[in-house]
Amino acid sequence: MKHVGLLRRALALLVTSLLVALPVMASTSAQAAEGDAAEVLPDTVSADALPTPQVVNGVVRDQVVVGSTVYVVGEFTTVRPAGSDSTVTRTNALAYDIATGDLLDWAPQTNGAIQSIAAMPDGSRLFIGGAFSQVNGETVWRVAAIDPVTAERKPLTAAANAKVFAVEVSADGSTLYVGGAFTQVNNQERLRFAAVDLTTKKLLDLKANIPDFSVRTIAAEPNGTGVAIGGSFTSVNGSTNPGYGMAILEQDGSVRQNNLTSVVKSGNTYGGIMDLKADEQGLYGAAYTQSRAQGNLEGVFRADWTTGDVDYIADCHGDSYDVFPSGDVVYAANHGHDCSNIGGFPNNTANYHYALAYANYATGTVGTNTASGYFDFGGQPGTTNLNWYPDFTPGTYTGLGQATWTVEGNDEYIVFGGEFTAVNGESQQGLTRFARRDIAPNQQGPVNKGGSYQVTVSSPTAGVVRLSFSANWDRDDKTLSYAVYRDSLDSEPIWTHDVTAGFWELPTLTVTDSVDPGSTHQYVVRVTDPYGAATRSDWVTVTAASGDGVALYGQQVTLDGATNYWPLDEDTRSTTAADIIGGTDLTYRGSRYTTGVQGVWDGGAAASFSSTSRFRSWAAQTAASAAPSTFSVEAWFRTSSSSGGEIVGFSSRNDRDGQNKDRMIYLSNNGTISYMLYPGSTRVVSSAAGYNDNAWHHVVATTDGASGTVLYVDGEAVAADAAMTSGQSYNGYWRIGGDTNSGLPNAGSSGYLAGAIDEVAVYGKVLSAQQVASHHTLGTTGELPEQDPAEQGEMADGVLISDSFTRETTRGWGTTDSGAVWTANYGVSRMSVDGSVGLMTMTGAGTANSVSSPVVDSTSTDSTVDFVLDQMPTGAAAYVTYVARANSAGRYQVQFDIAPTGSVLMTLSKRVGATQTALGTARVSGNYSAGQVLHMRFVADGADSTDLRIKAWIGEVEEPQDWGIEVTDEEAALADPGSVGIITFTSGKADSSELTLRVDNLLVKIA
Repeated sequence: MKHVGLLRRALALLVTSLLVALPVMASTSAQAAEGDAAEVLPDTVSADALPTPQVVNGVVRDQVVVGSTVYVVGEFTTVRPAGSDSTVTRTNALAYDIATGDLLDWAPQTNGAIQSIAAMPDGSRLFIGGAFSQVNGETVWRVAAIDPVTAERKPLTAAANAKVFAVEVSADGSTLYVGGAFTQVNNQERLRFAAVDLTTKKLLDLKANIPDFSVRTIAAEPNGTGVAIGGSFTSVNGSTNPGYGMAILEQDGSVRQNNLTSVVKSGNTYGGIMDLKADEQGLYGAAYTQSRAQGNLEGVFRADWTTGDVDYIADCHGDSYDVFPSGDVVYAANHGHDCSNIGGFPNNTANYHYALAYANYATGTVGTNTASGYFDFGGQPGTTNLNWYPDFTPGTYTGLGQATWTVEGNDEYIVFGGEFTAVNGESQQGLTRFARRDIAPNQQGPVNKGGSYQVTVSSPTAGVVRLSFSANWDRDDKTLSYAVYRDSLDSEPIWTHDVTAGFWELPTLTVTDSVDPGSTHQYVVRVTDPYGAATRSDWVTVTAASGDGVALYGQQVTLDGATNYWPLDEDTRSTTAADIIGGTDLTYRGSRYTTGVQGVWDGGAAASFSSTSRFRSWAAQTAASAAPSTFSVEAWFRTSSSSGGEIVGFSSRNDRDGQNKDRMIYLSNNGTISYMLYPGSTRVVSSAAGYNDNAWHHVVATTDGASGTVLYVDGEAVAADAAMTSGQSYNGYWRIGGDTNSGLPNAGSSGYLAGAIDEVAVYGKVLSAQQVASHHTLGTTGELPEQDPAEQGEMADGVLISDSFTRETTRGWGTTDSGAVWTANYGVSRMSVDGSVGLMTMTGAGTANSVSSPVVDSTSTDSTVDFVLDQMPTGAAAYVTYVARANSAGRYQVQFDIAPTGSVLMTLSKRVGATQTALGTARVSGNYSAGQVLHMRFVADGADSTDLRIKAWIGEVEEPQDWGIEVTDEEAALADPGSVGIITFTSGKADSSELTLRVDNLLVKIA
């Protein structure tokens, strides 16, 4: 079908197709796809590595946080204070301020490595264990008590005859627990575990028979008397279950009989529990193994103290060394390389992650393991690895190729230690810290930028520009906002969208723009995270193909949300058919196909296909994608054949008959049109016969999980089945013209059509009956049908948009009461509807959100809306903007500047291109306070000359009779109808306080 006429504004749509298909836990966040609402997962700290003292020549083994001080131990002698070029001496121990990173004077000295440090619950005393025999020149034997202020050694009667790996203090501060490779303490037999009374400073009778290897970690039960031990030992008091690598001891030395090692088992020469931590939620562990026979977990787990039952397993492959629970998040020091069993990144041993974060609760079940040499935890409670990926460069000190060894923190900061040499590509040795998002700089933005962020651009047909680029990724934000600009960054973007995706599952995004045929343009993609950190691609230049532009039919297909659109307009020598929206072109296959034949209307083009005993032809996508679940598929066809054949369908093969076929529209010998799904067995709906009459016919099939399936022919529904809600799930190819029809009801004698096909489209949603009828009318008459006032609902009463926000959404605002769908231009993750109001959250300085409606079909609008701030801004004003008309050229808007003092200034302005002009300002009467309603009314009346009238009032008072601002503007560029919208942002000078705008009672009617 040839296309005449141009759409003079951008028609831009997002199409996503996952490049990597992974096994995913049922309750993990949604795979990247337009409109998917990702599961709400807890926030991590920022990935910004903050200035911290640097351990220049060694390794950090352990840390403990007491108040605002981080005490650090390991094996080192030289430290560089944060921000300094000089170094100072610290012999195996140092301290720094967790909030500032400043190195403190605390500096005890030992003559050997310190492996572990612990603190009294009140912070009044520190305890260290390791391989040393002196502290500050005084003789000790591998265990010592240290003053946290003066660094002096304090009395402690404990001397071990071999290395100490772990020290821990009981929850009540009465007992010091010691673990290691020793067999004696104070010349009394203590096999790798001992306890010291901190009141009497004497060795307690508490002991256990741990016959081999060592105890590497100890955790005291927070609200009980138990003490958990972990390491490489193979039994405790003769018990192996529990007891293999891990056990909980009672105060008499007996093993608590529970299920602690019934699921997680790791010990012996090539396995072990490297760390245990405790809080009120449970017992946490980090494990490693190099032998499936000796250990089964390389990740993190949480278990119940009493029963030993596993609460969840973070089944990420790659040894784990330390773990730290922080509210709803658990952080791990490790070298993870495969989290696919819990829906995370796939195996990649060329790119280890030396720090990971997980949700501190079960989010589903662990998937079935398919990696060779690893234990299958499939079906066990699983968690989700969160989008937090700071990049550590491993060091060489230990020779083990590791970066991090220890992780600790408090309610504001997470601190890592180890032997790394850089973080996020910047030099940082041995120590680093990360802050909670509200106090962090939040400068770790999208990773790919400039020339490394590739954008390809082409012009598949006259006046159409197609951009294709991969989604970006961010170290600490999974949802990013995308904006595509044409010709200038100072202009309004032609397309904006939020996409949620992990670095391993980045979808390909395709944007289609409509421009003048033969014109030359440049494009850039800008990507922003929720905290304002941004990057962009390089500019790319393209000259649009010459000739006729996109016709009204193609414009409507695009506006109605097609994700793939094959007009089949190619000339007679073409071997491919362009997908001018999705970029997934079709390739013609077989023999005796012809392109460039007569299309649906005079002067149009289509493709014809053959079906004989010797020759058959079809066209199919070259790249596979996941089968859609909610969708519509549309085509035009003409045939006089009495042998049937496929019009369009989704197949597992593109080069021959598919083993799997589904979502297929096909003909029988007598011209019956059928549509089939295969959700385990074949389901079909069918039309009457006779559509093989050599006339053009329009066919649409729609499917979703709620309403089932509808088959339309020539604009009318001819069959439906509410039980046909899904098809088969597999990766495949859309193909037209033919595929096997073996086993199908009403199948023709051939699966390949002898006939012509035109204007094929796929939508990621269900087309309405009205949209289907409009497409048919457009295709047959070239004009959109007039809308029956009886079908316009509230439009007949002059209402254009109404929204009382009585629904509930977790991302974005969804659909208004009047049926208009809100589009989140940016900040979708900060928008929701709670059943009574629409919410837009501003998360600190420089936060921006924007939402807009579809275009309203009027240049005479009267808008009213209520705004409420949950608290007053501090540090600087908060800004709330209502957009009364936004078209491709610019917008009319009113901005409310709400100061911390409560004064409200409203400014009416217009923006055309990059130029914004103030048209009037006024103070809103009275002072605003948190929780009050700020009412607004905005009339934008007229086209060539637009009367603009605005008033606003605070609280429960009558609407004032007088307008606050009244002007007339004659801006021709803003004469066309446009959308309405709301924008919020906070000043870059604002503090970190979080503000939420509540929006209600939005009504747009004809003025």
